[in-house]
Amino acid sequence: MKPTSEQKSQLVAFPGTGYQIEPGRWRVQVAGVLQHPYLPNLRKRMLLKILANILGTTESELLSPSCFGRIAPFVCDGARGQPIMIQLGDQQMLLPRRTRSNGHFLQTLHIPDSLLRSHLNENVEGGRLKISFASPSTDGSLVDSVLHLLPQSGLSVISDIDDTIKESDINDRRELLANTFVRPFRTVPGMSQVYREWSDSGATFHYVSSSPWQLFVPLEDMLSQHAFPEGPIHLRYFRLRNQLLQRMVRIKRSGKITTLRRVVQGMPQRRFILIGDSGEKDLELYRNLANKFKDQVLAVFIRNLPDRPVPIEKIQRFQHQLPKVPCHAFSTPEELAALGGPIVTEFQTREIRRKGRIASQSD
Repeated sequence: MKPTSEQKSQLVAFPGTGYQIEPGRWRVQVAGVLQHPYLPNLRKRMLLKILANILGTTESELLSPSCFGRIAPFVCDGARGQPIMIQLGDQQMLLPRRTRSNGHFLQTLHIPDSLLRSHLNENVEGGRLKISFASPSTDGSLVDSVLHLLPQSGLSVISDIDDTIKESDINDRRELLANTFVRPFRTVPGMSQVYREWSDSGATFHYVSSSPWQLFVPLEDMLSQHAFPEGPIHLRYFRLRNQLLQRMVRIKRSGKITTLRRVVQGMPQRRFILIGDSGEKDLELYRNLANKFKDQVLAVFIRNLPDRPVPIEKIQRFQHQLPKVPCHAFSTPEELAALGGPIVTEFQTREIRRKGRIASQSD
């Protein structure tokens, strides 16, 4: 898409989550971003020039239709202080707060069960509810997204993205930037099949990554094209600046652990399997998370990168500290399936029996 000042503001709605906090009431989290169209200035041209120099290409190539669609969210300004309206079925409501200074909105609503249930048959397939967003700055046109409705109990898989299910080369700056801005996204072969098998067994998925939120659309497309299970995608808030571009490989992980804690703590009756890779700090993050939420984390799996496998001493340290939480490294999807499949099956069997007991007691 060629950049032009005549374009309208763009509204991107992220998949939301709805969690049944008690009978008759759901906690719903909605998020997205509203951005002004691209208007070039000196700062943005400098950023594009720096990026072009690192990648060994030209600024005009980055502005070509094949590249600019992925770069645009990094150089477009957020639409501040704009109202956002959501629509569920035929019900419309205005979000309590307007967009932040960066154009983002992230708000939690409490919605009665009756409002959601009245639209289930028409709009939901397997816990998915259609939700639409609009803003006056986009002429009020609706942007569709989904709410993933999660019951109080069940199994959720939290998966990292970069170098866990997507080939990113996150420890090589030039390769990371090329894979981020220029090349087609490549998934790790076989991972989607394992995830689908677990999804078919009843697990739900959350994708939590340190990748910038600006990559949401291409990442969502990648997950869909390669048949990964649908689920909320939690990405890092990130503003592209000259100095940050030079150090993009070393983005701090504080935002990721905050998101992980919010997901697990917000669903206290659900159980979690955590999947990451050996290239970042996933094992340390997951150990801290499992230590804080011992009763909720069922297992941790770390994908070994060929050039940077996780030291066995770190796995042993994890198991010594948390002996009741299995922690394993794997190199292939087949190994992950063999390690995690029995845990998924055992949990779902126990869950079926538990629900059966509850049903028999209520009769």
